[in-house]
Parts: sequence; structure tokens; C-alpha cells
Amino acid sequence: MRYLVPILALLPLAAPAGEACTLSSRSPDCAMAPQLARLAPEPLAPEAPSEPSGPILTPGDILPDRAMAFINTEYHGLPPAADGWWYFEEDKQIYRANPQSRQVLERVTHLANGTY
Repeated sequence: MRYLVPILALLPLAAPAGEACTLSSRSPDCAMAPQLARLAPEPLAPEAPSEPSGPILTPGDILPDRAMAFINTEYHGLPPAADGWWYFEEDKQIYRANPQSRQVLERVTHLANGTY
């Protein structure tokens, strides 16, 4: 019988009738509310649109070596690459360029949908 009291102390208290203990419970009668609220993640702040940190390239400019080929273009609302040009991403901007010479044909960031 002396072990029964410590074991009962470890069990969570039941919620009041008609109320369930949830993450949003603020009732002092809900024994789980403080533990559950502590586990709730902080809400994320909305991301600000990303701005390029350097100059925007214009047609005829040469892409730097660090510019990466941009794949999955259909997901971002861009038409498929054709006629020997590719999409490249450089400094948060999307460019249509010749893959051999890396010469920019046009900046197409404005054509991408909201997923980019």
C-alpha cells in the first residue's frame, strides 16, 4: 500500500468533464496543458522575398562559374528548355543562357511562379 501513493503521483490528472487537454488548453484544471504547451513549436515568421545581393545580369553578360543549372523548371512555372539553351540560377535570379558560352540570353525570374 505504501507504493500506491508514489505511483499515483506519476499519473497525469484527468481533464475536467467536457474539456480535453490540448496544446491550446490554458485551463489551470488541465494537468497536461503546461507540458503540452512547452512542446508546441514557435510559429514561423513569414519569409521576406529574397533580393539579389549583387548586380542583375543583362543579355550578353557571362554567367560566373558559380552559377548553377536550374532544374525542375516546370514546377516553378517555366517552359521547358529548348533550342540549346538552359536555365541557370545565380544570386537568387533565374537566367536563360547558352550552356557552352554561359552567355546570358535573358533574365526570367519574373516568369517563375510563387514556388521560387
